[in-house]
Amino acid sequence: MILTEVWPFVTEAIREADRQRQTLINGIEGGLLNVKRQFSASALQATDKKLTEETLLAWLIRDRLALKGVPVQRERSYPETKRRRCDLVVELGDTTLWLEIKLAWKAWHECIKGPVRNPSFEPYLYGWNKSHSFRHDFEKLEQSRIPVEHDRAICLIGFDTFQKTMDTAVHTIAATFPTWQLARSDHRPDRRNDDFRIAVWHWKLPGCYTHGEPSMVDLHG
Repeated sequence: MILTEVWPFVTEAIREADRQRQTLINGIEGGLLNVKRQFSASALQATDKKLTEETLLAWLIRDRLALKGVPVQRERSYPETKRRRCDLVVELGDTTLWLEIKLAWKAWHECIKGPVRNPSFEPYLYGWNKSHSFRHDFEKLEQSRIPVEHDRAICLIGFDTFQKTMDTAVHTIAATFPTWQLARSDHRPDRRNDDFRIAVWHWKLPGCYTHGEPSMVDLHG
């Protein structure tokens, strides 16, 4: 099954982006939270484009898959319109996976300012007054004219604290799309400050997956 093949590379790319030491900010490693500061220059050189945090992470995942000989396209247009693009489209044999990547920030440890809390993080999840959000990814994949035999999935990466997580907001949104299933979730402390955490959720759209369940990859390794 294609998910079994892809999730380990997605997970490892996320971990590697967090621990790779490219730039120190105020004497502190930038980590995954600062993926744009860490990788924007190298991504611009490689793609000739200024990428957002999510498209940067998709670019890193694509490179890891490509190193393993896995065919993958970044920013591929959806069948019904060229204005909408999917972060990653992976093709293995006769199976294709359409994967959207989303990041959300509720609270984090900022290298210069220290702890930061974002009381207005929910619009980015719910899509209030926005055209791109976590909720929009569910709608986009579910309503697309992607061939029914193709797999569809969403990976959400969230930054918050163990004391006040974003779990309720995340699962409230996902519950409004009952045809989707949570394939797995995990979290770990931000290694720069143990009060904060990095959480990762993977959703899949049932009906496309007929060859088994996705592998359960350890994010803590």
